[in-house]
Amino acid sequence: MRNLFLILFLFTASIVNGQINQGGTPSSFEFFDLKNIPLVNVDKPNMDQIRIEDDVDSKQGNIYKYGRSVYTNIDLLKNGSKDVLPNGREIYRIMLHADDALALGINFSEFWIPSGGKLYVYNPDKSQILGAYTSKNNHKSNVFAIELLQGSDAIIEYEAPLENEKLAKLIITELNYAYRGVNQLFSSRDFGDSDYCQVNINCSPEGDSWQDEKKAACRISIKAGFSYGWCSGSLINNTANNCTPYVLTADHCAFGQNSYASANDHNQWIFYFNYEAPGCSNPNSNPSSNSITGCSQISYSGAIGGVNGNIGSTSDFYLVELNTAPPQNWGLYYAGWDRSTSASSSGVSIHHPSGDIKKISTYTSSLTNGAWNGNWGGNTHWRVTWSGTQNGHGVTEGGSSGSPIFNSNGHIIGDLSGGSSYCNATSQTDLYGKFSESWDQGGTANNAQLKPWLDPNNTGVTFINGFYCGTSASASFSSNETNFCGSGPHTVTFTNTSSGNISSYNWQFTGGNPSSATGPGPHNVTYSSNGSYTVILQITDNQGNVSQSIQPAYINVLVGDNVSLDFLPDCYGEETSWVINDANGNEVFSVPMGYYPGGSTSQTMESNPTMVNHEICLSEGCYDFILSDDYGDGMFGSQHSCDFDGDFVISSSNGDILGELDESQYPNADFGNSLSLNFCVESSSSSINDNKKLYNFYPNPTSGEVNINIDGDFNIFIYDVLGNVIHESKNNSIYLSNEKNGIYFIEIIKNNNKEIGKIILNR
Repeated sequence: MRNLFLILFLFTASIVNGQINQGGTPSSFEFFDLKNIPLVNVDKPNMDQIRIEDDVDSKQGNIYKYGRSVYTNIDLLKNGSKDVLPNGREIYRIMLHADDALALGINFSEFWIPSGGKLYVYNPDKSQILGAYTSKNNHKSNVFAIELLQGSDAIIEYEAPLENEKLAKLIITELNYAYRGVNQLFSSRDFGDSDYCQVNINCSPEGDSWQDEKKAACRISIKAGFSYGWCSGSLINNTANNCTPYVLTADHCAFGQNSYASANDHNQWIFYFNYEAPGCSNPNSNPSSNSITGCSQISYSGAIGGVNGNIGSTSDFYLVELNTAPPQNWGLYYAGWDRSTSASSSGVSIHHPSGDIKKISTYTSSLTNGAWNGNWGGNTHWRVTWSGTQNGHGVTEGGSSGSPIFNSNGHIIGDLSGGSSYCNATSQTDLYGKFSESWDQGGTANNAQLKPWLDPNNTGVTFINGFYCGTSASASFSSNETNFCGSGPHTVTFTNTSSGNISSYNWQFTGGNPSSATGPGPHNVTYSSNGSYTVILQITDNQGNVSQSIQPAYINVLVGDNVSLDFLPDCYGEETSWVINDANGNEVFSVPMGYYPGGSTSQTMESNPTMVNHEICLSEGCYDFILSDDYGDGMFGSQHSCDFDGDFVISSSNGDILGELDESQYPNADFGNSLSLNFCVESSSSSINDNKKLYNFYPNPTSGEVNINIDGDFNIFIYDVLGNVIHESKNNSIYLSNEKNGIYFIEIIKNNNKEIGKIILNR
């Protein structure tokens, strides 16, 4: 196989775990100072250009941007310093510096911490410590984002466990360079960056009647392209009352650099709850908050050239689901809603103007119909005029976009698109996209409506109340893993995530050992056999109410091996496809034409060839790998605009090569229209065929000849998979050239010793 400089890129779903951390203090604080930590200076963005862009955004009513992406490539375990603690654990540290940054956010493109590992992020004076982040923050996407750390310097510290320290992946490829709107204490205005007339949520009487609703509102750090901005939003209830962590915000919040936020961008959104002053006065220091990283897009109005054209013809809503449900001890509220078309005569909006602490704006006159495009006859939005109150005159600002507007019953009836109100123009109006429009007027597709998600049971109700998750019994659970490759045994830890005042638990683990359990757990259950298994949790609360969570095919065990296919397309990757068929000709995995980059991306491929890694769990047996090229020149890229040819290699979980591109047969990867090769897989959990055996046999896999390192008198028997003896010998060499490709068993008998192993025949 060619020796190429390759960047490994995993095609996986981009989902990130929550920002929830375990607390604690870095171990280095007790034993080491900061003198020997490597310092990495990162580039400062072009602030002159950013100020011009921000001025345009302000005039056009775009979201309030506070940060800009700064790209880097730092592997903490390779580029950081390494010290050893007295207990033998290793710590890795590095310091990042960005001139004039007000705060820094750390984005990991590869993030994986083994059990027992701890990651912290802190500033040099140790006044702000984020973490510990542990294996509980891992996700199959390997992506993670850490909230803002105040100041221009950030120290990243990883403490490895005594075992498995090599498993950690901590690569930083992007920083969020915050240049405004991050609540600096030296602000000449209110705490943070909001305008002087804004009213804190806990002022009395303004906030007295809205203590539930405030616990739904959140500040959102939005990433769209290379920019970061502040918006507001709200947790929102659904008719199932099942605590699904939906957040409602504005469609235009997710739009940047002429396109919507990508799936990877969504994984770097950070949601801040309970970020507020404890009283009416501004605090003397940055108040604490609870934050969660990552979400997925659920439904949206397409306000910016998407589903329905432009913001002038839509309600400008955007519904996301948090990647991690907020813990119940945060005390969050899932707000109710009203989808009727009746105009409310009074209510409030709760929001985070300019990314500031939570504020409240009050209206006491009836809402009127409006539209974002200035058409007074439109009906997609509610037009609101704010009222002065005892402690100020709440209005909206950049950063308030997406915030909920509530009617007098505490129900959400819209989300903020924007407007012209500000402290020196309090009589100007703002526009909130109507909840009734967002409900089912955006088209027939589920991703253009709120109805399928907020009324999953199709009840048809017009309104629902909000509630606190956990006030009634609701059964739910999670596990550390659900899918396994190899017969095991595999141990799964089940964790109870049920809500309510629970008096009893009844667990059923089909196919597991033990098969049942009581109590909240966690419970460790072992699975050893091939199959898919159901898990059931039934709970009873203190009032005798029963709730049950049934998860069919929740645990899946496949006896086989996790085969790795490393595939390098040439710069015409869109022409290439492949399929893996089992011995019966059934397709088990495939990649169609157009999957790999090519065509317009050829220049990128030329300068940055990308090896794509496919992890495929295959059961024991033999398979055909068929590779096709639509153009008919294989992956002979160097004859065209590329300066490299394609390549591939198939390997087992222990690193054995099962198949690869044969350069002698296909020079320059020119296999024409297609090539086919056969490879065989055995279980990764098999205990036979290891180097601890008394009698080793080789090569394995073999093309026909098998040699055994044994002397003296002995007998050797070869069996097929049905147990039939197909060969018997007393010689050190055995020839299977006449047999079919597949798996065979070898039995070696000498004196009173007998050993059995597996042979893979692959000619």
